[in-house]
Amino acid sequence: MRALLILSVLIAIALACVSLSVNEIRSGNTVEVKVSYFSYCSGKLRIEIFFGSNVYSVSGMGKFEGRKLIIDTQTFPGDFGGLSAYFAGPPELTILVYLNGELLTKRVVGKCLDFQASLSSPSSEFLGFSVPKGVKAIGITIINHCEDPLKVKVTVEGGKPMKKVPASRCILYKKKVELVKVCEEVKCSKWTVGKQVCSEREGFCKLVYDKLIDAWVSKCEYKCLKRSPIYYCLSHSCSKWGWEPRITGECIKASKTFLVSQLPIKGSSFSGEILLGPKGVKSLNVFFEGGKNFDVKVDGSIISLKEKKVSYAVSRIEWVPTLISLMIIAIALWRFLG
Repeated sequence: MRALLILSVLIAIALACVSLSVNEIRSGNTVEVKVSYFSYCSGKLRIEIFFGSNVYSVSGMGKFEGRKLIIDTQTFPGDFGGLSAYFAGPPELTILVYLNGELLTKRVVGKCLDFQASLSSPSSEFLGFSVPKGVKAIGITIINHCEDPLKVKVTVEGGKPMKKVPASRCILYKKKVELVKVCEEVKCSKWTVGKQVCSEREGFCKLVYDKLIDAWVSKCEYKCLKRSPIYYCLSHSCSKWGWEPRITGECIKASKTFLVSQLPIKGSSFSGEILLGPKGVKSLNVFFEGGKNFDVKVDGSIISLKEKKVSYAVSRIEWVPTLISLMIIAIALWRFLG
């Protein structure tokens, strides 16, 4: 059961172009929130973090714009980054992730409740199953950060809800082995210059008393000695080709099955209550026929999702950091779930 839960969470992560991680570290009245991302696609990435009045310090990539923090950067497959924000008391955040102006994910972080939703258009293939075209899958992950059980109401609207989706999986292939040409080394063919950052600095840190949180905190003052630009790769080309054996084949026997939505249908939407145990995690999928705009409602908070078209063209080599990232996430979830 635990392995299936971890797989379900990883599936929800893998469906998006950008995976988002939010970790809380509590020390007395102070809470450090680390927001980090890992990108599987190329484009203009923008992360907006709306916060309450109790934030008092930020480090990392973020910049302030009124009552929100912004990460604005050019991203590419394998790119990662983030920021740390320090709060006096429990944080309440709303995080929006955009790629090329399209909303990928909206995540709400409350005192106890944290949830994330993503939309995918599986086309003809979904998790190894062949499914009808026009099916839309919405993955939802809900986390209870508190020690008490939590009951939440989840509603998903948009399109025509499907109780189950007909699917088939090949169980017998007529196999053959052939040599195929593959790229063994990739080089950057087009670079762009990003913003200037401080590459050399000098300064000092000292302890000061913060009345807001009733604690001594470290305050640092730095002077930048040298600024240098950050370079980003916009496109890649293959610098070395090779051959490798690959098994191909034709399906000669398939098993028919169904993928089942994990919420009950009520009228024209999915709606049901989810019980989360202490520090519990719940991931689920629901399926729609058609539709372009969807609303995921969890205890009054709404995530609006819109169908998007994004290129997932990534070479074999570029998937290495992606797989490593998913392995790290799997290990972290395994430890979190005990």
